[in-house]
Amino acid sequence: MAYTGELPDRTFLKPTEVASLLDVSPKTVYFWHSVGIIEGVKIQKIVRIYTSSLERIAPTRGAARPSISGA
Repeated sequence: MAYTGELPDRTFLKPTEVASLLDVSPKTVYFWHSVGIIEGVKIQKIVRIYTSSLERIAPTRGAARPSISGA
C-alpha cells in the first residue's frame, strides 16, 4: 500500500500501516514519533499515529524525508 495522495479515513493508524504508506521501515515511524516529527499516542507499549500528522509530511516525501536537524 503506497501513498497515493489519499490517507485512510481513520483517526489513527498503526506504525506498520504508516510505514507502508510512506515506504519506510516501522522502526523509522517509531523514531519519528519519539522525536516529534509525527504525532500520535502511546498507551503502555501501543503506539498509534494521528492520520492528520501524516498530512503535514506526506506531500514532502517525494522531495526529502523529514529531518530532525531541520536542514
